[in-house]
Amino acid sequence: VLPFYSNADINVDEIEFENEDLREEVRDVLEQQKTNAASGCDESTYLDTFFKKYNKIRLDTLAIEQEQKRLETENHQLRDILGQFIDGNPAE
Repeated sequence: VLPFYSNADINVDEIEFENEDLREEVRDVLEQQKTNAASGCDESTYLDTFFKKYNKIRLDTLAIEQEQKRLETENHQLRDILGQFIDGNPAE
């Protein structure tokens, strides 16, 4: 899951709008995003940070689960070899 990245560098004058009211509304929203980002209270920044941390934790969890399965398999193989050694059978 990728976080949403807001592009505040959009030039509103280059975009075609159906009416001028819509252009002004978009311009106001973009200006509000710029001021929120400058003041450090941009919600998308919080969400971006959250998703970065969440994705890192999720990847770490998957790596640990995979390593656990590998170690369980290795442990089973070593127990079999040890059992054969104790029984006096040659290890293969």
